[in-house]
Amino acid sequence: MKKFKIIFTITAFVLSVSSCKKDILKPKIYDQYSETNFLKTEADIQAAITPFYSLFGTDWGAADVASNRYIGSFNVALGGLDWTTSKLTDQMYDVWQNPPLGMYAFGPATFNSRDNQQVFYSRIQFIARATKLIDLINKLEGVNQQVKNQYLGELKCMRGWLMWILYDLYGPLNPILDPAKLADKEMQPRMTSEDYLKATENDLTDAIALLPVTKYNSDANNWGRVSKAVASMVLLKMYVNTAKTTTDWQKAKTLGTTLTTMGFSLLPSYKDVFINKANSEIIYAVPGNAGTYNWWFQTVIPANAISMLGVTVKPGWGGLGMNWEYYDKYQTGDKRLETIADRYRNDAGRMVTRANGLKYAIPLKYLKYVDVSGGYDWVMFRYSDVLLYMAEIINEIDGPTSEAIGFLKQITDRAGVTISTDPAIDPKLSKEKFRDYVIEERGKELYLENGNRRQDLIRVGKLISNAIARGRTNAKPYHVLFPIPFNVVDESKNIIKQNPGYEN
Repeated sequence: MKKFKIIFTITAFVLSVSSCKKDILKPKIYDQYSETNFLKTEADIQAAITPFYSLFGTDWGAADVASNRYIGSFNVALGGLDWTTSKLTDQMYDVWQNPPLGMYAFGPATFNSRDNQQVFYSRIQFIARATKLIDLINKLEGVNQQVKNQYLGELKCMRGWLMWILYDLYGPLNPILDPAKLADKEMQPRMTSEDYLKATENDLTDAIALLPVTKYNSDANNWGRVSKAVASMVLLKMYVNTAKTTTDWQKAKTLGTTLTTMGFSLLPSYKDVFINKANSEIIYAVPGNAGTYNWWFQTVIPANAISMLGVTVKPGWGGLGMNWEYYDKYQTGDKRLETIADRYRNDAGRMVTRANGLKYAIPLKYLKYVDVSGGYDWVMFRYSDVLLYMAEIINEIDGPTSEAIGFLKQITDRAGVTISTDPAIDPKLSKEKFRDYVIEERGKELYLENGNRRQDLIRVGKLISNAIARGRTNAKPYHVLFPIPFNVVDESKNIIKQNPGYEN
């Protein structure tokens, strides 16, 4: 099999070409099925899955022929999932001061789901497409069942992943999961949270069972494919962020424990995680190359910068970075600061710091690639996330035991920082205090990674109170969810109900 990362470079062709007068140039459109172009071979299946992987790419996105809309990537800088959600937290500084998000001034009329990249609701259409493709693969004859299971596992993983992302942002929606209902014209109401989460769990547990490979870190030909570990990681995030009872936390502990046995490990150096390709800490990364351009550096590097953190850089747009207030939470000597610049040299040879005009700290996790005119692997899930979850999970079940402290110390020891998590040091260490330790370490360890900070703050009930403390006086409790786009509610004739708080 050719290197699987080609799925990210052929996406624009698969999605954007719709017709041509010469038959030889007519593409197969795999997101519009009919009796004459349905799947017949493994190559057809692989091409049909490509658009689903493209949703997690790092370039801006592509035109989508099925909906006649532009579909942005979840992971692109500026308009992607992490950048959008991080503006709601204490981590991100937005030079442009995008008022709808950073100032909690958004509502159902702020965005139109037809044309705004930061409205992720439109991705629900890919759940229906996955449902159709799963049905076609199940009915496909002439392809080995083991091969079919591989692709069914990938599709169930990505459908479950999409469902979890949308639930996290909007609450339960009305995805089409039954192929018999794909042709129904009648709009369906939103599912209950219980039913929606159960359906998501079913997809992810099916994926774990179907996918034949635990991880692809040492398999260059398949690097970029989802695996058992990826499906497990998504499910763990769902379990942790929706847990309400001890039984829920026990389920999370069982799954997290399984992830600790899958062969992943921390690298000795934090900054190497984002430099060394396919290393032992990475659970999933989007493969990068010149065809899947990344925009991180252009987004965070100031327009007159030439060097920082000991490396030469190319000038960027200088739009987003880390709040100084958050930067100051790191202890002096924290090795994670080796990836966050607090100064840079400009094109006039002058050192620019916060004392003379630098408005934010500059996050530069991908140090090796600053000078590269092309893509680099975008790390999405890594083992440190699992260890921090395990510390939190065990604390919720049993309190700050030595086992919980041990998981946390793996992270803090690598960072070279000390915190009073040992009862011998802090005899009054409580479940609540340890929870706070873990959440703050998650923020420092996973800064500006895949929406983690917003999820963490919501989970412990601090997103809104923190926002108000920062002067975001518009922040209201209902802002833990985004509004359903106004046109969706309107076109459904109110069958799809608006999220509470956004009705007027």
